[in-house]
Amino acid sequence: MTWTCDRVNAATGEAAGDLSAAAIRRFRELSAASGRLDRAALAASDAGLLEKLKLTEGDYLKRAAVLLFHEDPERFVIGVFVKIGFFRSEAELAYQDELHGDLFTQVRETVDLVRTKYLKAAITYEGIQRIFAACRSIDAPEPEIRLTGNDLWVEFPFSPAYLDVVTDKKNGKSSVEPSVKPSVKPSVKTSGKIIELMRTNPEITLAQVAVEVGRSLRAVEMATAKLVQAGRIRHVGPKKGGHWEVLK
Repeated sequence: MTWTCDRVNAATGEAAGDLSAAAIRRFRELSAASGRLDRAALAASDAGLLEKLKLTEGDYLKRAAVLLFHEDPERFVIGVFVKIGFFRSEAELAYQDELHGDLFTQVRETVDLVRTKYLKAAITYEGIQRIFAACRSIDAPEPEIRLTGNDLWVEFPFSPAYLDVVTDKKNGKSSVEPSVKPSVKPSVKTSGKIIELMRTNPEITLAQVAVEVGRSLRAVEMATAKLVQAGRIRHVGPKKGGHWEVLK
């Protein structure tokens, strides 16, 4: 870890007393949780911790110490704050906020403000990764994520094997046979539930069917493909949309 060598014009003993005790305490908590600092460093005094982090130069604090831990770093460094704005268009600014204080406070308040004011729902990186992992676990295509204006869109495409069956590309038959057969054939009960759901709601999606019958999406896709091949159902309309018809 390295810091800028610029120093502020204040003695360490005097300036250390002006640093935010809450910010230093938060740093200790985060460092202990991540294991980035040993216990000896965490148990040291505030002055000892600053020295361990190489945030001092002789009797002076480096500028990074002020940015990290001072309640008002703008007294020493110009423009060290966060500004967030919401634009209705490229030229129309609807509203904005400024966040000041030590670096830890700015980061925490920025995340909170974006979640509560600038986004309609909190979306985490871990949550998005779980979505991708779930799709991979059933051999489904990964979702497509895009941001349009103030809206976040997540699109879940059908698997190629399923689309080859329902679109009847070649003389009403699938042009691609499944390369791997399921180890257990879909039960007659499951097939009957799928047909009944499509008869009741022709616009139902396979994801919705999977929830209703209590099977994985992959299992429902395979069962539906077999029903199409058997001539019991068919999909009418575009790939994204359209409706189901129960033939027999």
